[in-house]
Amino acid sequence: GVENLDPELRALIMGAVVRHGDTKTVVPALLSKYQSTESPELQSDICSAVTSTTDKAIIKQLLALVNNTKIVRTQDTIQWFVCLIRNRYGRQLTWQWLQANWQWCEDNFGAEKSLDAFPRYAAGTLNNRVLLEEYIKFFTPLRSNISLVRSIDMGIVDLTARVDVIERDSAAVFKALKSL
Repeated sequence: GVENLDPELRALIMGAVVRHGDTKTVVPALLSKYQSTESPELQSDICSAVTSTTDKAIIKQLLALVNNTKIVRTQDTIQWFVCLIRNRYGRQLTWQWLQANWQWCEDNFGAEKSLDAFPRYAAGTLNNRVLLEEYIKFFTPLRSNISLVRSIDMGIVDLTARVDVIERDSAAVFKALKSL
């Protein structure tokens, strides 16, 4: 089984199978293994693999699992969130999930220092003016939570700078790439 693969190659191989194989059978099999294994390392590798899917229907299914603590342990939620929001195919859906499930995030991570990971990682992946405006609109009222102020403020600075660079330089980059 997958647990016998070289740990350094395991996530890469599983991710390649998820992205290029039959996701309708591979992902359920991996999720079943995720639930049955006692190995946190294998669970982490499976998370990385399944969240690398390009299939938006699978991404929606995975997002439905993120706050299902019978499947994804609370301590693993942030890894699932980060992997999904970093996936360009899942970014928009994950951003929508975060907004729709913010209260759940507060309820489960508000007493810990990890709640600030959500605005920090969201800001690190969003990449256009519309998403910047959505980020500001969503997170600015949440600045009343002192533990979130720095992450939100830094997120706005980071995201604004990224969007400015993309808008300023993308035409030149595309032109240079076309000339190759």
